[in-house]
Amino acid sequence: MKIRIISLFVLVMIVFIVTTSVSQNVVAGRQGFTMQMQLDNRGVFGQYAFPGGPTSTETMGLEYPIGQKIEHLFGAGLWVGGRLDTARAGTSPALPLVSVAFEGWAGPINEYYAGPSSADTIWKVIGRGVPRPPSWESYWGNSIPRVSVSDNDFYMCYNDTGRSVTGHIPLRLKVVQSSFVWADTMWEGIQIIEYKVINQGRKTIDSAYVGCHVEGDVGYRDGRPFWELNCSGYLQSTRTGYTENPVVRGTTPIGLSLLKASRPLDSLRISVRHFTGSQTPPNDQYKYPFISTGQIDPDEYPALSDSRFLLSCGPFTIRPFADTVVVAFAFVSGQSINQLDLRAQKARQLYLTAVSPDVLGLGVRKKE
Repeated sequence: MKIRIISLFVLVMIVFIVTTSVSQNVVAGRQGFTMQMQLDNRGVFGQYAFPGGPTSTETMGLEYPIGQKIEHLFGAGLWVGGRLDTARAGTSPALPLVSVAFEGWAGPINEYYAGPSSADTIWKVIGRGVPRPPSWESYWGNSIPRVSVSDNDFYMCYNDTGRSVTGHIPLRLKVVQSSFVWADTMWEGIQIIEYKVINQGRKTIDSAYVGCHVEGDVGYRDGRPFWELNCSGYLQSTRTGYTENPVVRGTTPIGLSLLKASRPLDSLRISVRHFTGSQTPPNDQYKYPFISTGQIDPDEYPALSDSRFLLSCGPFTIRPFADTVVVAFAFVSGQSINQLDLRAQKARQLYLTAVSPDVLGLGVRKKE
């Protein structure tokens, strides 16, 4: 499957850049500074997010440090599972369903897609504290901040009903995805991802779980097949899953840290499942138990493989157009697992102070 103080002139230029970038048809882009990641408007991260997929001539899915040619990520994306009564008339037993942004093995690989409008792209903001232009109001309303949060904000919206996917029954979800990176060296190796999950169907989704599947490929790009020398683990104190290459000296690990959710994390079932490609659950009947089990797998090392992991939490109840489930993660990296763990701690502090008001789940934010 592998295939400062700034001049008024500069401020004016930043606002101009923001305004013009909004009008661009940006379906994929690279975000970050010392750590850069490719992502697209389907909610996919890594090599798989390049136009043309992993066969693209551009190959770095996530690079840290910049310029070192250390790959970290083949693909990653949101998984949402829940139980839904799918009867068109009357009622029927609820089915366990899962919609995935990136599956990575047997398929369907993608089940979320952006809408057909030219506005259904990546909306970029360059510069911290920049007000968004009036053109944003009709599309976003109150679903994203009114001023930029980080030095480079990416916003996008996608759903699991825009395209018919063979073998997939959608949960009828709309997802608002926001991602934030900072240029400050103190926030190096941190990219925050916030998901707002909205039920656009007519029936309640019960026992819902939200997670992110990370297919990490850690190694030097010229050291193939480096992805077979990986293993995954979990840091309980920061709720961080990670993948590393313990064989090749100088490589840096990649981690995903669960920062916050609409309910207190201590009240949720958290699952961390490490698995290889061939162990990927093939359909919703197997995916739902996988995302909702509450199982924390033991670290894989020293069993090296083409490793990947799923970090998820729940359950949530998502009523039609009434509930917004918010779950925030951070991709983190560092020169070691210890530094990665420290950055996961920093990411949580940064999210709570710079990104998240204390109204998670209400679909609104305090005024900046």
